[in-house]
Amino acid sequence: MLGESRWLGHQMRVLMMSGGSDERVLRKLFREGAQGCILKPFHLISRKQVCREIITKMEIEEQVPHYFHVA
Repeated sequence: MLGESRWLGHQMRVLMMSGGSDERVLRKLFREGAQGCILKPFHLISRKQVCREIITKMEIEEQVPHYFHVA
């Protein structure tokens, strides 16, 4: 679903949840554009932490064009 969404041109932040820890599957999720992945069962605290990291990274990325100009 993530790959299809990217193929259609949608560029939203994605936090995946998975019941398995197959390393190949997790790498594929990140290659397809997931910003994070939480393995089930997970706790609310871990979910909040990952969301904060994604939001912080997003805020930093949005500020970069304001500080740097490429000529």
